[in-house]
Amino acid sequence: MPFCTLSETTSHLFLHCHALRPIWSALQSVHQDASSCSNLAALATARQPADRTHSTILLAVLWNIWKRRNAMVFNNVLEDPHSVIDRGDK
Repeated sequence: MPFCTLSETTSHLFLHCHALRPIWSALQSVHQDASSCSNLAALATARQPADRTHSTILLAVLWNIWKRRNAMVFNNVLEDPHSVIDRGDK
């Protein structure tokens, strides 16, 4: 439970944790899909046909959320949520 006191399920960690709202809010097109999905599999197939740009952004965001989580767990460093977005731009 790196970001909050709730159980760290996959869908909670990547989609529903309140600590990630600034990340998803900054990415409105992805956020709308994320907020309506119950799990990552549903999010991955939310757009048909797959929009390559959308998929790339989504994967970058998820990867950087994971990196942020690991920084907290292993280094006791809580990065600003906007660092996830900044890394995704690079």
